[in-house]
Amino acid sequence: MRSSCCKRLRSIAILYTGVGYKGFASAPAVRVETAVADTVHLAKTAPVLVQLSERQWGASATLPLDTLQEAGSSGRIGVVRDAFTPFNAREYPLHTTIASLAEGQVAVHSAAAFEPQGIVVDEYVRDSARGVYRLTNIATDLLRLLRREGIKVCAVPDVTVAAKQNSVKAMQRGSRQCTNEVLMVAPTAFGFNDQTAQDNSFMHASREGGSTEAGSDVTQHVLREFSGLYRELTENAGVQVKLFQHTLEHGTPDAVFPNNWFSTHPASETGQESALVLYPMKTKNRQAEHILASP
Repeated sequence: MRSSCCKRLRSIAILYTGVGYKGFASAPAVRVETAVADTVHLAKTAPVLVQLSERQWGASATLPLDTLQEAGSSGRIGVVRDAFTPFNAREYPLHTTIASLAEGQVAVHSAAAFEPQGIVVDEYVRDSARGVYRLTNIATDLLRLLRREGIKVCAVPDVTVAAKQNSVKAMQRGSRQCTNEVLMVAPTAFGFNDQTAQDNSFMHASREGGSTEAGSDVTQHVLREFSGLYRELTENAGVQVKLFQHTLEHGTPDAVFPNNWFSTHPASETGQESALVLYPMKTKNRQAEHILASP
């Protein structure tokens, strides 16, 4: 059984190597409706995004040049499709999902920027000799493609309004409040803090009592949520995360909240040099976070 499976995998590998994506894409005999419903020009060197008028259920091996006039003479195009939208649900027009604001800057709908929507891009390059666009990459995640092309993303609730108002200025104003690099502490020893609970009426111990036991349901649940947040930041938003952990031996149950005791400020905000500001903490185990972080 195992030998048979290996032989089949080798055969598939040979097929893939020999014909590239052709063996996996739509059969050449199948006619694909290539009338363009919508286009978005991202940047001079980036592919032109197109949405075809007929919903695509996969990637065609080639697309004809003469039926993609709206894409202009671009050497690269990307056919956008909603990979995980139910078959009987309508696709949203491309211009309501993403719009160009300026060279290398786009507005993306918040739902597509922060939630897994399954918006993918089939990438093609122009093959003038054959008179077609040739498939090069299948189902590249939209945000991953934008990051790869060095395009800055501004998440907005309404892409159409953002495009009309030209949100580039808003992006520039807001850039002082944004960063592409953050520090996070995984809640590997997160638990109820008896010291801070003395004068914090919003804190209540869980029914499990101390929730920092290795097998604690609370700890496991918090870690799963944190892991999901970490993936969203690194994979979807493209943020660089400096990730730290803590243990019971540190005696810092609230270490997951480093923003309580320090903040960073760029020169554009201070008017002088960039600054690191430290804040005093009341309880001993919160003061310990600063001590442990000091070189």
